[in-house]
Amino acid sequence: HPFSYSHWLPLTAIKTNTDGFIQITSQLNSDQYTTSATLVADFRHNGKTVNYNPIYLKGHIRKGEWNPVDFGVKIPEEITSNDSVLVYYYLPDGDEELMIDDFCVSVKKPVINASKKTR
Repeated sequence: HPFSYSHWLPLTAIKTNTDGFIQITSQLNSDQYTTSATLVADFRHNGKTVNYNPIYLKGHIRKGEWNPVDFGVKIPEEITSNDSVLVYYYLPDGDEELMIDDFCVSVKKPVINASKKTR
């Protein structure tokens, strides 16, 4: 099923989304030389899409190997702690078999390098 692998994450942990992002990691294995899979981060308010972010995986996956996937998606300004994000892999109908492992979705803030000194 094209939507069978997904993760719904309530964003109650964010106080402010300034520079925040959603980190998505996993391992993918495809039986095709060119995958047609898409990774989607769908930000929602009251269950309705307010910001849709597709990441096309064509060119990122090698056939028959476990391939690391690591993407960050900036949290849109209009998203609040009352909203959520639905992250999923979309695979259109066809012959491709896609295996997914170690799927993780988390809320992150940028790391500030404290060792840099300003003058």
